[in-house]
Amino acid sequence: MVQRRLYKTNAEKQRAYRKTKKPYFAKRAAIRAQLNDPAVQALKAIQGVYDVVIIDPPWPVAFQHREERPNQVSLSYVTMSVEAIKALHLPLADVAHVWLWTTQRFLPEALHCLTAWQLDFVCQFVWIKGGGMQPIGLPQFDSEFALYARKGEAQFVDTKDFRVCFKAPRGAHSEKPEEFYATVRRVTAGRRLDMFGRRAIQGFDSWGYEAPQGE
Repeated sequence: MVQRRLYKTNAEKQRAYRKTKKPYFAKRAAIRAQLNDPAVQALKAIQGVYDVVIIDPPWPVAFQHREERPNQVSLSYVTMSVEAIKALHLPLADVAHVWLWTTQRFLPEALHCLTAWQLDFVCQFVWIKGGGMQPIGLPQFDSEFALYARKGEAQFVDTKDFRVCFKAPRGAHSEKPEEFYATVRRVTAGRRLDMFGRRAIQGFDSWGYEAPQGE
């Protein structure tokens, strides 16, 4: 049987002390406190701007008839042209995080959208979803992408165990996994918006054709 230590060792105490004093951790604690300040959030609510925006636009996917859905004759949602998506106004604060969801087909167009929105592309998050469509003669598209970009010098408040690739099961059509939203909640602070959201998400406002309507 392993006996638990009742008290921290000197080395553990020193590590904990250094963590509180390091500029890196102190800076992120200050960012979190500032963005979560009720007065700051109230002002941004009046201005209608957000510190974090996740956008999952309805890319102009062509309808394809499938044997497993013989009664379906069209897509179940309204799509937008790439030009219309580029023309969208993102209600961003002066400094903001943005994740733009896209697929293999529209990956180049998604990068053009970030440029049109005057955002700085940083990296690409990959959702491995354990299945997906497989075009004839091509591999199975079993992943989707969330392109991460910044407006200004946006900083994460937590980067522990923060990875760009993650596995999560698929939900309803085009529904993004809760695991992704949980990560964004952990690594960011401030007001958050889910653009073109399809369900209520904890810690996010929702906007879009299929967004849940408040009472």
